[in-house]
Amino acid sequence: MSTVVERAMLYSLAALTVFVSAALIGFIFPSTYVLDAVSGVRLYAALPPLTRAAAIFVNNVFVAFMLLLSSFTVLVGLYLLAFNGYVLGVLLAFSSKHHPLPTLLFAIAPHGIIEVAVYSYLVGVALSLVEAWLKKRIGLEEAATYILKACTVAVLGLAAAALIESFMVLD
Repeated sequence: MSTVVERAMLYSLAALTVFVSAALIGFIFPSTYVLDAVSGVRLYAALPPLTRAAAIFVNNVFVAFMLLLSSFTVLVGLYLLAFNGYVLGVLLAFSSKHHPLPTLLFAIAPHGIIEVAVYSYLVGVALSLVEAWLKKRIGLEEAATYILKACTVAVLGLAAAALIESFMVLD
């Protein structure tokens, strides 16, 4: 199993690189069409803090599990991760016209670092399990156990991120 864990960490770093690269592309080449797609984010700000945290948490868990499941197909998971990075870059590009970029990064950092780390970790886990399963190094039962452990870590991390975002960022 240690090989799977080591590979998961390498794949997680690769996934993080995909996310950050896409965010840079979104910042340098922003698209106004993306802004329309994420306009519902403002609705969270009107919710009471605990309700907002719950809504953010549910959304983030949904995104995380979509990333995990789609990463078993390899390219779809990486595409979704890249798209999320691109959206972040676009939001930063357009928001930086009204607010200083360091202020925006400071607002995103407390919860964003956790979210991106969780997303990258889940993609890395899925990719390493696919590789191990294809090379017949791991059985489905062992893979399922590893997935459950990874999901537990992800849910805890996303709960913390949602609380931080709700109480520190959106207020």
